[in-house]
Amino acid sequence: MAEEVRAHYAAIWGTDVAEARRRIEERVPTVAMWSRGEVSALVGYLASPAASSVTAQALNVCGGLGTY
Repeated sequence: MAEEVRAHYAAIWGTDVAEARRRIEERVPTVAMWSRGEVSALVGYLASPAASSVTAQALNVCGGLGTY
């Protein structure tokens, strides 16, 4: 999904995908895009018995970008 978003913004901004990524990351409060490893760790936790009490949650794995 993130790759499609970057390509979309690159087209809107008339730039390449690398520059679009730089501009997007500039707005992320943690100053980095999330990694596949971070997402898979979250999925692993949610699928484990340790998360048995977690219900009906929407988790935004975005480094804070979603707050803007």
